[in-house]
Amino acid sequence: MQAMDFSRGTLILLGSGMLLLLLGVAVKHLKWYWLIAGYNTMPKDQKQQVNTEGLGRATGHFLYLLGALMMGGSLLQARGMDNAFLVTMLIQLAVIPFFIVRVQRYDPTTRKADGSMKLSVKVVLGVVIVTCAFVFLLIGYGLMPPEVTVKGEAISVSGMYGTTFHASHISQVQLVDTMPAIGRKTGGMDAGSVRKGWFQLENGENALLFVTLNHPPYITFRDEHRLVIINQKDSKATESLYQAISDLVEP
Repeated sequence: MQAMDFSRGTLILLGSGMLLLLLGVAVKHLKWYWLIAGYNTMPKDQKQQVNTEGLGRATGHFLYLLGALMMGGSLLQARGMDNAFLVTMLIQLAVIPFFIVRVQRYDPTTRKADGSMKLSVKVVLGVVIVTCAFVFLLIGYGLMPPEVTVKGEAISVSGMYGTTFHASHISQVQLVDTMPAIGRKTGGMDAGSVRKGWFQLENGENALLFVTLNHPPYITFRDEHRLVIINQKDSKATESLYQAISDLVEP
């Protein structure tokens, strides 16, 4: 059985999932309805019209679901299942709009006399749905493997944080089996096993990464004074790319 790797990030996410479960208990069973966003800012006369018991029950179940997804994804990620936590996050993004639409039934002030939803409420729901869809698509775009091409005197990386490296600026090209330990993200995308953009390594050095973790080998080189690390999910593709970069830099 593979040992579980509880990194600092995984522990934070696991703790966040546990907190959501506790909040679910507080809202549903302890009736701490003041924790419910939106309800806690309502005028007193509007609160009196809300089915607080139904709203609290639905919110509690929703928090249970989010907490379970976050904890489950974190544990699977710790077991080495690439992008497991990310998949659960995408599921959460998908269910959030559904929950917000669903709980409108407990607040009659969101409805007109004929029972239809008020325009102002539709606008708010529309903004939430569009925002969740945008984040969903943005994450999906970021997860797309970058296309790395070696052409002419340059190496081009497509996609999110894509850039071009000129051969005259590249040195110390290496193919390594182990990734340097990553400390924190400084300006990039950290989603599941994907790392794109700027990160600070544990040794304090800043590096530009285009990698999928746990898929060795990795290509490292220096572009002027910055460290760059690239790989492909397929090891053979990484080795072929390394050869092409080496031939370009050292013909």
